[in-house]
Amino acid sequence: MNELKKKGVTGRVAERILWFGALLCFGLGSITLLKAMQVRHTAEQQYDPVAKADQTPETKHVSGGAHIEGRLEIQALHLSAPILSECSDGALRLGSCHVKGTATAGGLGNMGVAGHRDGTFRSLRNIQHGQTIDVFGNDGHFQYAVDTMTVVPADDTSVLAIREQPELTLITCFPFNYVGAAPNRFIVHAHLISADGGQ
Repeated sequence: MNELKKKGVTGRVAERILWFGALLCFGLGSITLLKAMQVRHTAEQQYDPVAKADQTPETKHVSGGAHIEGRLEIQALHLSAPILSECSDGALRLGSCHVKGTATAGGLGNMGVAGHRDGTFRSLRNIQHGQTIDVFGNDGHFQYAVDTMTVVPADDTSVLAIREQPELTLITCFPFNYVGAAPNRFIVHAHLISADGGQ
């Protein structure tokens, strides 16, 4: 009888621990989601395409040393994401990020922007050739047109090579439905079609 009682108590304790863990995970996930929504809203306000040219967006740190340096929008996919200044795990949970060492929006070279396939860049699976990508930053509004979509191994850095014209490269993990660390990267290449130096 005592053995059964002990097993019953142990089972109840284990159940409570599991419930507490589940609630904790849910709470932390909710906090991250709310913060991501707040960062996206801030980016949309700071980099509003109809904002006055004399408005200079403030630098606001959102995760560690990362700050919002722009906003990426793909209207066809209903995608609007802040572009953060570094690609840390914390920053990637809140939006997309500017790949270190790549060009700035509209600048000569290739601007790399990365995002999670199960987060900010979830809808990239539906992108199509010719669709436009808008990047709003401190230097203005830049529009790109999609040229290609490719899948490459995770360690292939040639996708960020500098080409003859200003380009934008979006990077996310692939396959989109893969569980765990995905072996490949889904790459979207686009070229600059217009630049408006004043926001």
